[in-house]
Amino acid sequence: MNSDRLQSLVSRGYGRAACQVGLPSQLVRPVSVADPLKGAIVPIMATFSADAAFSFQKPPLQDKPQVFGLFNTDDILPGDMIVNADGIYFVERVELWRPPVCILTNAVVSLTETSQSGSGALDDTGAISAGACSLAGLSDPYGIAASSSATGGTGSKTIAINWPAYIGPPKRGLNGASGVSGTVRASEYVLLLPPIPGYVPLPYMKLTDAHGRSYTISGATTSQYGSECLMTVNQI
Repeated sequence: MNSDRLQSLVSRGYGRAACQVGLPSQLVRPVSVADPLKGAIVPIMATFSADAAFSFQKPPLQDKPQVFGLFNTDDILPGDMIVNADGIYFVERVELWRPPVCILTNAVVSLTETSQSGSGALDDTGAISAGACSLAGLSDPYGIAASSSATGGTGSKTIAINWPAYIGPPKRGLNGASGVSGTVRASEYVLLLPPIPGYVPLPYMKLTDAHGRSYTISGATTSQYGSECLMTVNQI
């Protein structure tokens, strides 16, 4: 039996199990930078567990949003979102013969480009198109004239709108303090975002959640599985 045939059987087995223990859910694949949940919707049955054995002995913990998904994985990609009565999840990683790793989100956020961040828009090769300077976060010429068509070089502009995300405590050892004596240390958080089509978060971007709380991204890393950012609360 080849790997493709085996994967097809595993996927269908996950789907049958989800029909027995899962919830009616909606599978959404984001296609644009704004309003990802307005993409095409496919009804599926799905459930999630904190362990890959699906023992369902405990719910996901507050600071451990990674869960394992139980649903048909025939056409699942990183970044797909699954919405049901338990919450909004996004698929982080899919591997052959194993349950997909998903992130349970707890916030809906929007990203705003600033003069310091430049644009997170990607070109056809997947590189940042223009506007951001790799030195000290500066952008040319101290603004965003070359950042993106949406900004028009006039100043800050909200680009990525209404993205489900996870906001939680930072990993042990992370320290975003400025190092300046007497500085009041801002509250620090980690942000997990699904892959955004044609766009990446960058340092100095402003993030706002659905409750109006504002953060500034101090560091960001992006892969095919999504973005992980360190950010601080804007205190003023």
